[in-house]
Amino acid sequence: MRASCGRRALRYRLGAGVLAAILGGLAVAAAGPASAGASRPAAARPGAMSRGVLEGVSCLPSRWCMAVGSSHSAKATAVAWVWERGAWRQLDDPPGGGLIGVSCSARTFCVATGARGSSGAVLWDGARWHVMTPPPKHARTAPSCASSYLCAVVNGVGYLGSGAIAETWNGQRWKSWKDTSLCNEQPSACGVLDVSCARATSCAAVGFSTGPGGVALPGAAVWDGKNWHLSDPPRLGADSVTVPAAVSCSGTFCLTVGDAARPDAYVVSYDAASGTWRNVSASAHLPWPAGTCGGACFLPGALSCASKNACLISGLAGFFAWNGREFRPAKPDSAGAGSRLGRVSCVRAFCMAVGYRTVNHVRIPLAELWNGKTWKILRQP
Repeated sequence: MRASCGRRALRYRLGAGVLAAILGGLAVAAAGPASAGASRPAAARPGAMSRGVLEGVSCLPSRWCMAVGSSHSAKATAVAWVWERGAWRQLDDPPGGGLIGVSCSARTFCVATGARGSSGAVLWDGARWHVMTPPPKHARTAPSCASSYLCAVVNGVGYLGSGAIAETWNGQRWKSWKDTSLCNEQPSACGVLDVSCARATSCAAVGFSTGPGGVALPGAAVWDGKNWHLSDPPRLGADSVTVPAAVSCSGTFCLTVGDAARPDAYVVSYDAASGTWRNVSASAHLPWPAGTCGGACFLPGALSCASKNACLISGLAGFFAWNGREFRPAKPDSAGAGSRLGRVSCVRAFCMAVGYRTVNHVRIPLAELWNGKTWKILRQP
């Protein structure tokens, strides 16, 4: 995205801070070059959980989860933990200086994206970490992997000023898709914000373009297994600022949530089987407390759906659970002052949220499980 174009667009009718806050929240440092060494052993080891934070999580239906983040030591390093059989075990640290997201299609296939000078992406094969060379270009979001032959991330820079676009992994290499550009021909703020893949033949990427007068317009692209096709999600109104910011797909169902200049958030579902969108913003009852989150109440990676009747969204607006008809508050258990949960992953009958708690002025990893009704703080090693 051209910086000058973005600044010009932000002076339009987006003065409410919606777009500016979202773009600011997405300012993730670009990943550095791949580190030396293609792989390393990764034997599990017991012991106390190190100081630091968990920033990404991915769970499988077997109740196996991988959580990634970074340590807060003299030299920050990437960390990875596995939850299985009701307990944590730490893997040998992945390469790099920190990880911000992970997606697993199996216990033997996980892709994690990094920040703060780490490699662009690392791959877990069940025994070792491998630096993906070449990595995805300018990965801005956590990956979404439907299989070992299909993962997707958001390329935050795009192609020749196209704005952010989708980028996919086919088992051998990464490819950026300029066909997913949501930008108009005129200079404007625009681009893909989040992407989710449920199957090898079904993904959805959501974002926005800027229309006449600077009104943010919702945009999307859908994947059919071979190519991406632009698709138009519904708008809330002719003059409504509408920015789909997070999307999650399960089976043929996708749900996207975002910000809108109205009391209720933007909530729209997508049926991949029929290729149709449905605006459920009014009946979803998801509040948009712009006054408490600067306009960017919902951010990429904050939404996870186990099915069309079970989703959980986290973020600056709080936690809310989707039951197929509406969102209801789902406030996590308090882990004390200075605690925060962020990314979430849902499968079947449970969700895991990860973040950090503060003990004696030191941040240490935190994880909680949601069973659809109540939360449980997971015991650390």
